[in-house]
Amino acid sequence: MSILSGGDPFDSEAPVVTFSGGSPETDFDATGIFQMVLLKEFLPHVLPHAPRCPRPIAEMNLRLALTEFCERTRLWRYIVNLPYSAPDTIILAPTFATIHEIRDAWAGTVQLTPVKFSELTPADLDTSVQGIPEVISQTVENSIVISPHAETTVRCTLILKPQSGTRFGEFPADPVQDYYNQAPQFVFDNHAETIAHGALQRILSLPNQSFTNFELSNYFGNRFAAKLDSLFAAGTSGQQRARRRNRVRHF
Repeated sequence: MSILSGGDPFDSEAPVVTFSGGSPETDFDATGIFQMVLLKEFLPHVLPHAPRCPRPIAEMNLRLALTEFCERTRLWRYIVNLPYSAPDTIILAPTFATIHEIRDAWAGTVQLTPVKFSELTPADLDTSVQGIPEVISQTVENSIVISPHAETTVRCTLILKPQSGTRFGEFPADPVQDYYNQAPQFVFDNHAETIAHGALQRILSLPNQSFTNFELSNYFGNRFAAKLDSLFAAGTSGQQRARRRNRVRHF
């Protein structure tokens, strides 16, 4: 069962939560780890500028804008304490999200160095010989391999983004609501207008629609890009304005 282990008290704009343990059957919706909001809550920021845009198209483009927002700013992240016992140990993510990036990984006090799987030798993958882990790699996405082998707990900071695809029927009161059209509450609270600008850039550039407006699309696109640039810079230091510092790597 998953446990919410607090978060970063200094960084309310980019909250970090800890997921401890779990299994492939873990119900992330029931754990309450992530406070989410449906993308339809963003529509009042979008539809006044594209009033004839159908809701499914608006929400689809909101999700695309949210995905770009998450990839570029790296603000949606959480820490997983992953029990590791064998290669290809799966990293669990909420069913409405997917892992964009493993930002860093630690085994105890050792920060693991990321390497390509092709660079590992057969000796590196020999699980009969245990040692202090030094490197982390992948054979497939959403899993990890560490070397030297050890039965340990790997602490990974993950960057998340929305899940792709469609999934209906999860909300009986709103059967046309796509389950994957969700955003973290902190994104809605702090960046709803920015996500709307990114969606409007896409919506208004759709050709041959009653709401097509290339000039306005460029306007919102420029505002979206400028905000993402500033948020990326802020995301490395947080609201507490932490200074960059060099970390010692262990080899």
